[in-house]
Amino acid sequence: VTPAASAHPAHLLRIVSVGRLIPCKGFDTLIRACARLQRGGMTLQCEIIGDGPQRSALEALIAEEKLGGSVTLAGVLPQEAVAERLRMATVFALAARVDEAGVSDVLPTVIIEAMGAGLPVVATRVGGIPELVVPHETGLLVEPEDPERLAEALEKILLSPPLRHAMAEASRARAQRFAMETTSLQIKARIEQGCGSSGLPTSAHQANQANHRPSMALRWLCNAPDGTERTHRFLRNSEPLRRAFPEARLLCLAPAPAALKQFPKTWPEGWRQALQEADSLPDPIVVESFWVARHASTHTLQQAWMKIARGIPNESLLEQARRAFYLQQSGASFGHLHAFGDDALLCAVLLKMLGCVASGVSVTLEEEPGFSKQARLLLLQHCAGGWVASEALRSKAGERFQPLPRRGLIRWGFGWRKRGIDQTAAQLQHWMKSPSSHENP
Repeated sequence: VTPAASAHPAHLLRIVSVGRLIPCKGFDTLIRACARLQRGGMTLQCEIIGDGPQRSALEALIAEEKLGGSVTLAGVLPQEAVAERLRMATVFALAARVDEAGVSDVLPTVIIEAMGAGLPVVATRVGGIPELVVPHETGLLVEPEDPERLAEALEKILLSPPLRHAMAEASRARAQRFAMETTSLQIKARIEQGCGSSGLPTSAHQANQANHRPSMALRWLCNAPDGTERTHRFLRNSEPLRRAFPEARLLCLAPAPAALKQFPKTWPEGWRQALQEADSLPDPIVVESFWVARHASTHTLQQAWMKIARGIPNESLLEQARRAFYLQQSGASFGHLHAFGDDALLCAVLLKMLGCVASGVSVTLEEEPGFSKQARLLLLQHCAGGWVASEALRSKAGERFQPLPRRGLIRWGFGWRKRGIDQTAAQLQHWMKSPSSHENP
């Protein structure tokens, strides 16, 4: 940071960044850049909007850099509040990187929103970001994981009001080229041209409509496993059910699982096959295009989520609502959905409320941190039954929920062999025939 910064101690730099608190977003780099600016004498306020698994680590870094009064982790905010923060900001920053698993932002739509609000953008040369940000025209680009260069770029915009104002105008104009209202209609037209009006590949859509066999009416629903431990837990818990119902297919609520790229050789080959044969949703930009292009049709969905929204993180609610809406608008229909985990359960309940599920919903719910107890109980009211690890949750939810063994359902499949698989199948078949809603009066 240049000494010139100290000549402007009263000029407040308002930095805003938005995203899930995960490594590929590079929020630690942004925090370190803010520390450099503050040590150079600059008065700043940086607000990071979003939540995620890195929150504790980022809070510790803020304390370590003595930025408690300057950098704020605002958590998840409603879209209206995010738009207001963008209007009040001086600059938008996104210090994205490619993380250790090879994950990165492909085309961060939040940059388009910031540009549309007339903000200069300081970001990194990662993924499709250089396609959005024109250096020295709509913002500045630096290499990832370089807090010093990031700080210099932020400072350059602050110390040159004419540059800042010119970039703001250029950003607003360029954002129109990427406006979701424009691109979503183009994407939607391409999808329907290639797949028919349902949005699903024609063969898959026809099979879905023609299929009436009970075993094929059952679908497993999961949030796409992302990481070895999470993938292992999902495959472990679903093993007996997949053996009992070999024709039932898995639907991942995201593009094809990244877990296949790092599949351990010690795992059963059948597990790899289960992931390879899974159906999955398309890229999030496609799902978003349906949401924007057909937003007038979301009224029913918005009414549905108001019944279950209490205690559910806003980010999860919006994400699963978009996925449920995409599936509904694509003409998807299901006999019975068995969900694995909180996010999948939320999507399954929304699909049920939208009339896409003929029989009902059941669930396998681990003890792992997820939604609040209140939110889980609200969702479980819409289930015919399930395996739930938490004894406290089962006691409140009712007798139709069975204990989930400490090592998961795999104990039933591998420990008791055929008898365990048969019992698992019998229990699930019972729930498939049971009432699917147990809402309190």
